[in-house]
Amino acid sequence: MIVLIVAGVLATLALPSFQAQIRKTRRADAYAAVTQIQQAQERWRSLQPTYAASLSALGIGASSTAGHYQLATATESGTENSRYTITAAAAGSQSSDAACRYLRTVAAGGTLSQQSGPDNSFGNSAADNRACWNQ
Repeated sequence: MIVLIVAGVLATLALPSFQAQIRKTRRADAYAAVTQIQQAQERWRSLQPTYAASLSALGIGASSTAGHYQLATATESGTENSRYTITAAAAGSQSSDAACRYLRTVAAGGTLSQQSGPDNSFGNSAADNRACWNQ
């Protein structure tokens, strides 16, 4: 009986750490989707005078392969020939990834920057941002 109680306590303590690792692993779904969109945007731009303003123009669906993230891409008026953004918002069970719920890549003038945050203000500190993007 004591062994079962000790095993139960250990399992209770280990579960949050296990779930955090699962959420971190699922971020690979977002990384792969963002990379796919980046490549599609560059292919589009090689044939067009501007970047694509939507995923549908690129022929890409609005959710990541495993469905853990909702995706979007956008351009801003006046910068569509030199800048685009890609956003991945956690969906389903991945929404419990509090600090890294939103991931964004901004491509501007050939330079990529990555941002993250618990909401769509992308307000993580530099350290939290590196952790979210696994850098």
